[in-house]
Amino acid sequence: MPELSNSNFFRGGIACPTIRSAASLLAAAGSIEVIDLSKVRFMRPYQVAIVAALAEDQHLRGGALSYLPPEDDRAREHLVRLGLPGIILRTSDDGSVEQRTTNLPIRVLVGRPDLSFGWETTRVLTGGLGRDLPAGLECEIAEGIDEMVLNAATHSDSQIGCVVVGQAFPKTGVLEVTVLDVGVTIRGHLSKAPKHQDLSDDASAIERALEDGVTGTIGRNRFGEPNSGAGFASLCRFLDATGGDVSILSGSAIVCRRARGSPRVQPLKCPPFRGTLVNISFATPAGF
Repeated sequence: MPELSNSNFFRGGIACPTIRSAASLLAAAGSIEVIDLSKVRFMRPYQVAIVAALAEDQHLRGGALSYLPPEDDRAREHLVRLGLPGIILRTSDDGSVEQRTTNLPIRVLVGRPDLSFGWETTRVLTGGLGRDLPAGLECEIAEGIDEMVLNAATHSDSQIGCVVVGQAFPKTGVLEVTVLDVGVTIRGHLSKAPKHQDLSDDASAIERALEDGVTGTIGRNRFGEPNSGAGFASLCRFLDATGGDVSILSGSAIVCRRARGSPRVQPLKCPPFRGTLVNISFATPAGF
């Protein structure tokens, strides 16, 4: 599995064989027996989230999984720090591998997320950058993460819950966070509302979800809270101001949006993705 980033979503990198296989398996109803990552050199958060969700889904179905870890020592240790072997095999992490503040280990959240989750996540990752952020930026990042997690918990009807994983990249000052569910997809959720019955495909559903005030929930969400439909729109405004970007994979489409840019749509070159994956790259000021 090559090193990929959000830019690979823009270039169609999601179609690389390993990721295509993982996405396809999430679309299938059958079970698997082996997760083979022996040739992996590095995995970005969205790749780790896909494999973690695959493992969670198969365990929910009662499947017994085995795991072939990376042959490369650094790759193996990186995945241990992120907690992936523990998710796959249902075991505790290897205590011999030193933890790093640049890693946000996999969290599988079921039900209403804790209101402190975004703050805790952001503090872990910004600590990995090794520098302070301007006043207010940490809060904005935390709110963006909370919005995406709440969206997944509220709208997806995902049986495994919501998978969250992140990575800090000190050299570039980028924080990358993936939020993934295995649920009804964005189109499946929006189509519950009569005003969104005109949606004909997954790409148009994702693009509509990026508009302000758009939601498939009437009045209140599943937790009884008012639903403004501002989640994706407010995230995009923040990313416009800071120079970050977001890629959204749901059903049969990937929609990528760079800061201050128009959404770019790509068809998914494999069976439909069962659920929604949101990959956010938060840009932080460099050189201080």
